[in-house]
Amino acid sequence: MSPKTRDLETRREAILRAAFDEFSEKGYERTHLEAIARRARVSKGTLYEVATSKIDLFFLVCARKLAANLNRAIAAITNYDADPMSCLRAAVSAVIPSVREAQGNYAIMYEMFGLALRDENLGRRVAEAMHETIGGLAVAVAEPIRSGIAAGVYRPDLEPREVARFIGAWADYLWREWVLMPEQTTKNLSRQTQIFLDLLERAITIK
Repeated sequence: MSPKTRDLETRREAILRAAFDEFSEKGYERTHLEAIARRARVSKGTLYEVATSKIDLFFLVCARKLAANLNRAIAAITNYDADPMSCLRAAVSAVIPSVREAQGNYAIMYEMFGLALRDENLGRRVAEAMHETIGGLAVAVAEPIRSGIAAGVYRPDLEPREVARFIGAWADYLWREWVLMPEQTTKNLSRQTQIFLDLLERAITIK
């Protein structure tokens, strides 16, 4: 990698990190490109090396968040050397809200969906990103599901993509509670997730 390429990647990383922090703390409407530039220690013009507009930069930040969640789930499955259900438990636990992240970090995802409903171009990009995320999760989930079916533990009629959608819906529900209910705690999130996983295990395991 040439020094010029490294410098561009360094600036891009700094800009995306700064944008994520600004959008998480202030929301889309109250975030200004000038503030992101100051936080990233670059000129406002340099932002356009990464994004063509504020909404483009916002999408890139949210897409990066989606990719990070997916990568955590994939890593959990890949690195968890145990029975199939333990792999699924690890994957779900990897993407639920945790003490490591503030509510604003999840709130920006809901802002993205709201903006996508009003902006046709953004809507297409968000749909593509969600399709890629759900598709990637389905691929990750498929292996422990197949292993469980082959071992005679899971129902043979299971469709990995549908299991992935079910898990994704649960994660979405938890994110919403984490953002909208101040009394929600990480302890409660963990307890509710374990209940969900117990129910999931009963639903997909051969009786």
